[in-house]
Formats: sequence, structure tokens, C-alpha cells
Amino acid sequence: MFKVEDNLIDRLNESMLGIVLNEKVDDRLRKLAKAGLIEQKEMSFFIRVMKKIDEDKVLSIDERVMLNGVFDKLLNLVMEDPKIYHKILNKVKETKITEEKNNKSLFESQHTIIERNDKKYYVDKENKLQPYTDKAVKDFLISNNYIRPE
Repeated sequence: MFKVEDNLIDRLNESMLGIVLNEKVDDRLRKLAKAGLIEQKEMSFFIRVMKKIDEDKVLSIDERVMLNGVFDKLLNLVMEDPKIYHKILNKVKETKITEEKNNKSLFESQHTIIERNDKKYYVDKENKLQPYTDKAVKDFLISNNYIRPE
């Protein structure tokens, strides 16, 4: 009798897991979770955490601990394989460079840029000449809600 009940419970858990996993969780993360990154008994808890993140809700301490555990597992998998690590490292560097170029391009599209004596300046809202700096670009992006303040 217990064996039949255990089988039924297992099938129900798998069905519920299938339903829950189809609700707005990234496919790649879902595949990793199903493959064993997350223990099956923690799966529904993990899905609830992901939904809270999607809804920009504050996570409890237990939820943060669980998320940290998943992050640590992923990080360990990445760090164990030098090829994967270097590929990710290069991608992060490329992304940062591209983002900085795009930010500067956006800033320059909204301001008049002047070069004088090998220095760059821009004309601000009050038509005053200001030094073109990374801080000026960042302040512009924050004030126009392109990025969040740190």
C-alpha cells in the first residue's frame, strides 16, 4: 500500500512541478533546475522566489539564502571549467565596453560636444560649457532614468 501511495505522490509532484515550471521562469534556468541544480523538494520554493523577483517584491531571509545557494552552485560550475570561465569573462568585458560606448553615444546625441586642446566639453541645459567626464555621462543617464543610481 505504501509503495502505491509513494508512486502516486511522486507522479503528483512531477505533474505539479511541470505546471509550476511553465509559469514565467526562464527556460535555461528551468532546464538547469530540472537537471539537478535545485533539489526537487526545493523546486516549488524556488519558483515562488523567482515569481517574487519578477514582481519586484522584497525577498525574505530564507528566500535570499536559497537564491545564494543556487548562485553559489552556478558559480562553482563556471569556475571549475577554465574554458567556460574565460568565455564568460570575455563576454562580461565586451558587454561593459559596448554599454559604455552606447551610454556615451546617447549622451552625445543629446548634447553639443566641443573639442579644444585635446579636451572634450559639452553644452549643458543652461548653455554653459562643462567638462565631458564619465561622471557627467552617468549623471545624465541617471537624471533621465536610463540607469538606476548605485
